[in-house]
Amino acid sequence: MSWPIRSISLGVSGSWVPVFWIGLGLAALLAIWAYRAPVPPLPRAHRVLLGLLRFTALALLLLALFQPVMTVAAKSGDRPLLAILLDRSTSMNLPAAAGSDTTRRVTVAQTVLKRIAPALAGEFDLRVYGFGTDWAEIGRGEGGEWPPLPADQDATALGPALGGLLAERERRPVAIVVLSDGGANSGSDPITAAERGGVPVVAVPVSLDSTVVDAAIVECLVNRTTQLGQETTVSVTVESRLPIATRATVVLREGEAVVAQAPILLPAGVGRTGCDLQFRPAQLGVRRYSITAEGVPDEITAANNQRSFALKVTEERLQVLLLADRLSWDLTFLRRTLAGDRGLALTTLVRIAAGPGAFRPIGSGKLAGLPSRGGELTPFDCVILLGLDPSRLPAATTKALSAYGAGGGGILVAAGPGNRPLKAYEPGGPLSGLVPVRPESRPSDGGLVAPHLTPAGSIHPVTSLGEMASEADRLWKELPPMEAGQPVKVPLGGEVLVEGNGARGVVPLVVAGRTGSGRSLVVNGSLAWRWGFLLAGSGNDPTVHHRFWSEATRWLAAGNAGGQLEIDADQAVFLSGRRVTVGARLTSEDLTPIDDAEVRIEIAPAGGEGEARELALARGGGPGQYTGDLGIMPPGFYQLQGEPVRGNQRWNGQGEPFLVDRATVDGLDPAADPGLLRRIAQSSDGAFVAPEAAERAINEVVRRQLAIVHTREIPLWNHAGLFLAFIGCASGEWFLRRRSGLA
Repeated sequence: MSWPIRSISLGVSGSWVPVFWIGLGLAALLAIWAYRAPVPPLPRAHRVLLGLLRFTALALLLLALFQPVMTVAAKSGDRPLLAILLDRSTSMNLPAAAGSDTTRRVTVAQTVLKRIAPALAGEFDLRVYGFGTDWAEIGRGEGGEWPPLPADQDATALGPALGGLLAERERRPVAIVVLSDGGANSGSDPITAAERGGVPVVAVPVSLDSTVVDAAIVECLVNRTTQLGQETTVSVTVESRLPIATRATVVLREGEAVVAQAPILLPAGVGRTGCDLQFRPAQLGVRRYSITAEGVPDEITAANNQRSFALKVTEERLQVLLLADRLSWDLTFLRRTLAGDRGLALTTLVRIAAGPGAFRPIGSGKLAGLPSRGGELTPFDCVILLGLDPSRLPAATTKALSAYGAGGGGILVAAGPGNRPLKAYEPGGPLSGLVPVRPESRPSDGGLVAPHLTPAGSIHPVTSLGEMASEADRLWKELPPMEAGQPVKVPLGGEVLVEGNGARGVVPLVVAGRTGSGRSLVVNGSLAWRWGFLLAGSGNDPTVHHRFWSEATRWLAAGNAGGQLEIDADQAVFLSGRRVTVGARLTSEDLTPIDDAEVRIEIAPAGGEGEARELALARGGGPGQYTGDLGIMPPGFYQLQGEPVRGNQRWNGQGEPFLVDRATVDGLDPAADPGLLRRIAQSSDGAFVAPEAAERAINEVVRRQLAIVHTREIPLWNHAGLFLAFIGCASGEWFLRRRSGLA
């Protein structure tokens, strides 16, 4: 963009202006005195020229000393660029107003565009962009008009669209017009983008109807795997906006067949209501289910009344062995949580007296006493060790546990209470090879620490809980503080998933890794009773408490499923319009993380719908970890396969399947949000106007912008031209003096 110069001014720092002018006057007097009566006498013209050269040199020297700045004022000479952002998300297909008027929001937006475009295009360089999951310029059709486009994008990324336009450095728009219902449910914050952009935004709401009648399924929680014929629970949350309390029904289907249903009472006003559905899977394999909320009258849309999920149905329940050193609240709450998971068959052994034979079973199970041979642990998919004291375990039991881990068994170590709860796993201890950490030989620092996810924990299947990273992080931060365990060091092969800030720095709280051929997990602190008791007493969300232990046992049980390459999507179910992200971890035969391989993955539809893709993963997240972004995937059921390559070495791995639901991000909240558009306009010094006043408001904002004189300050004191001019004047004076016989 060219900027014709309107004016140029020269100045120095305000407090030194009088001194500068005094110095300039003295320089003039010195030049006059020097050549008033030279010897030998000179012609008048020579004296004037020499005096001017002396004065100019002294003036240039003063300019350098007082650090002058030249201010250049300019005004745009180009045809100003005006950008229009047109919302193409699916919520734009909804009615613009409640009641009998069925005019769609997208129709209002296209009508406004058609009305204002001819006049604006004659005066400005007018560009129209559509935005939804992404943003792109819309080309003109025949006749120079912009064709009507469908509102078919499953999310509204208004922030990235504004940020992308404002990032243009070569030619930025003089103003941005937004035609939208105010939804913003994907990407960066649009208010921040508008505030930092320095360009006014004229926001034109196509709907002011922020109060709608609607019920939407916003959450559907279920384990990824279950067993054939076992009672399985699906927890459903419905968010509603209703004028009166309404009775509805939540229905679970497999295909067209109704599997389970439950009545639900939705409150008047805005609220969330939960219900649980129980059913027993009747077929093996990966099964797909749908949940619908039915019976809500006069909704603005029924598209958000349905959610889907996939469930892996196996033949038997996972066998879990729990060994505890004592009866404790940790044991009580942990057993209660595991026993509540119907996909697990729990065997519990606890020490009730002194001596190696003092471990006794609680309830039914596969063992009546401590195992003394590795073969006795073979039936178990996972072993949990809670607060074990090595002096109270027979040597045969520690040997059997070590053999179990080396042979591919999954081991979870929960530190439990005490000053050195991981003493048995310290270097040289009887169970030192079972954990992915090196406990230090000193007691715990004590105190409570608040847990929070690490970047690796936000995508790990144990701690991400099948949620988006931001949602998983929120759930973990809402947990009560836990008692910090023993100080530990995490070797290269371990991944810290959860940590907390203790008295002596960061404390690793949950660490994942491998033991021999199997997986291992350490919970470094006493948390089961605090989470179970305090969450139950406070009424807070127990999601993390229940799902953490459930996902941990399943992850440990699948220790050999992926070989040396472990690969999974970050969520079991993605809403349509959500970017699909995946992660992988690669280790060598001796469990050393491999960071320099080329990892390519293939994503193929497991059913009839979907789209196959390939992706090269990038390094990131931790040792041996790779991540990738598949972008927006169409609805379907997908299978993951990976093939890392390093030189002549190749590996293969297959991850758990994932589902992209037909339910959309945009459908979660169908209400218009004119308040957001108003805040965007205010933060950018723009305007918030009704559609009928859009053209006048746009012209006013643009005229205000074009009236702004753009200034640029150029420091002269350190400019090469100033130095060369001084040398030229001084040299010219010396040359003339020499020719005149004065030097």
